[in-house]
Amino acid sequence: MVVSEKPKTRKPGTPKPPEEYTDGFLTFWNAFPPQQGGSKEQAFKNWWRAIHAGFSEQEILAGAKAYAEECCGREPRFIKRASNWITDRRWQDYAGLAPKPEVAAVTLNGRTYTAQSIKRVVFEALTGVRSWPADKLGPEPGKPGCAIPPELVAEVRSIIAERSKPKSEIIPFQPRMIA
Repeated sequence: MVVSEKPKTRKPGTPKPPEEYTDGFLTFWNAFPPQQGGSKEQAFKNWWRAIHAGFSEQEILAGAKAYAEECCGREPRFIKRASNWITDRRWQDYAGLAPKPEVAAVTLNGRTYTAQSIKRVVFEALTGVRSWPADKLGPEPGKPGCAIPPELVAEVRSIIAERSKPKSEIIPFQPRMIA
């Protein structure tokens, strides 16, 4: 039995993608976090469809940058493929959440971490929640050879100090009667 293949058709009004990648797509592709097994060609086709469906390159790019910030330090096998990310319109999940320019990334032992993830690890180590992961991040803050930026450590220490201040005015809990 021969199964006839249905010819691929585009929706009316959607122009065929060009043979070469556009500058807008290449900017998106370079901003998107590295993924495992992702097809650049399929991502381009899906990106082209999204652009011609009325979505702007800028909002997709901003979403990709925010997603890349979120995925910083994550293994590529746990990062969504760009083609699926576009098809699912995942950039809309990151609307208004473009990474802030003051947020720095830190590269230690060949891996890149967001400033936020480093601050979390420093906070947990300084408060005794977890031990310092010296195998991944090197010497802990305050020790010789520590590669964590001092401003991140200072920020975490100020957060810890703020949280440890005694609360002068604690409002007692007063249950309400429901009528």
